[in-house]
Amino acid sequence: MVPPPASLPTLVDVLARLRGRGYLSSFRSVVLMEVHVSNSGDSASPLFDFFGEENETFTGKAVLLWKAPGALRLEVLSPFGSPVFVAVTKGDELRALSIPRGRYYAGRADRASMARWLGLSVSSALMLRILQGGVPVLEGEGVGGMRLGWSGEMGALRLEIPPELGGGRRQVAFLDLKRFEPRRVRIGEGGALLDVRYGPFGRVGAERVPGWVEIEDKKRGHRVRFQLLDGGERRRSGDKRPAGELPDDLFELIIPPGSVVIPLDGGNTR
Repeated sequence: MVPPPASLPTLVDVLARLRGRGYLSSFRSVVLMEVHVSNSGDSASPLFDFFGEENETFTGKAVLLWKAPGALRLEVLSPFGSPVFVAVTKGDELRALSIPRGRYYAGRADRASMARWLGLSVSSALMLRILQGGVPVLEGEGVGGMRLGWSGEMGALRLEIPPELGGGRRQVAFLDLKRFEPRRVRIGEGGALLDVRYGPFGRVGAERVPGWVEIEDKKRGHRVRFQLLDGGERRRSGDKRPAGELPDDLFELIIPPGSVVIPLDGGNTR
């Protein structure tokens, strides 16, 4: 157990820093991706298109791109470096393509569709916020209902965010004492829904991002981890640059001729 410091910052100061913090608006890099699904995973999930139904864990490289406020692109790579699975979100749309199997998936970029293909009950907007290194949801401008304390177990500030300021779901965020950057966030009553962990932050351009993020869906037993910065905890700041302005067409995915289209809402294929 880590004893609390002699004095803690005020809740007002912490919230002002969190709400006033800048975030990396665009990112493009090859990252290490690890996906684990439980035996109870959805056998129709597109996840099985790139690591097979007999396996429960995939570890490999992927090209990850994002563009604020709501665009993501993920290209899962084969051992030879060619894309085998591509997923994009733009606005409220989610599109994915299994290249070897000729399957094209279409749905909304909401919790239900993301849970169907990635195994995590997160919207694309929430996923982007986590990758940027932010507390997942921090709405409003007031303090109402929030509480700030100290977690001896985590050696970090403990910020409780009520559902009305957390997108309808209770959050408990554990924050670094110096910069108030998140180390861990539990979402749902008693952390029953999602458990988000952040690796040590490093600087990319003028902003700071986590070295890695790990998101676990406690209900489904699924876990996804992205290694965003080289070297993780040992990484030195300043060795990576922002992606610059990314064109919008990077976040569009056309239907290749002959592909089978599969709705992620469980509808009919064509």
